[in-house]
Amino acid sequence: LVEDFLPERIDFDLSLPDAPIAPGDVVPLTVEARYLFGAPGADLPIEGEVFLRSVDTLEGWPGYTFGEHDGDRVRTGDVLPWDYRTDASGLATVPVELPEVGRVFRPMQAEMVVRVSEGSGRPVERRLTAPVAAPVPVIGIRADFDGVLPEGGEAAFRLVAVDTDGAAVGMPVRWTINRVETRYQWYQLNGGWEWEPITRRTRVASGDVTLGAAPVAVSAPVDWGSYEIRVERLGGDYVAASRSFY
Repeated sequence: LVEDFLPERIDFDLSLPDAPIAPGDVVPLTVEARYLFGAPGADLPIEGEVFLRSVDTLEGWPGYTFGEHDGDRVRTGDVLPWDYRTDASGLATVPVELPEVGRVFRPMQAEMVVRVSEGSGRPVERRLTAPVAAPVPVIGIRADFDGVLPEGGEAAFRLVAVDTDGAAVGMPVRWTINRVETRYQWYQLNGGWEWEPITRRTRVASGDVTLGAAPVAVSAPVDWGSYEIRVERLGGDYVAASRSFY
């Protein structure tokens, strides 16, 4: 198509209010369009999508991972309303409804993908991401070692619970370090050979601690092999996090 090779003639900015957002909220997305030769981008159609997905990291907590390393990840989306256009000054406010999600143990992130079309029919696309508060407090795990531990080494971690505002909160938890052994079982089905993994977990160490304003350190000696640390909330709504290491 010829328009695929034409240079862009418009540009636009996206912005959201400086306030926390949560799944299910309706947030006003501001679109400010303008032609590159200076005129406002008036009466231009707006379309796009909004995506909501879980992430492993959280701003303000470098090195920490949140959620279960082998748990399901959330990614859902929806289209933006179709009947919005910019006004005479090139502005528009689109109400974006964030999708609802079930119980997740990870932080969330919203991504708005917006396209504005001008007279030649070529759409210009821009993206905006924003953090979304998790429905419940989440547990973070940080390893105090880089890469792989040596045989007979000490597996040391720091644990923290973070609320929907990103601040550390108190939470009683139980931590467990498991050795993970995976074997592969072959079987015959309809004349063909298939395989499936058989995983066995053996507890190496565990303990109960109360997380608070400062991260809590836990550790245990380990041998060679594959391991995981798992942290679960005691009392209240169930929350869990885990991390694998070698």
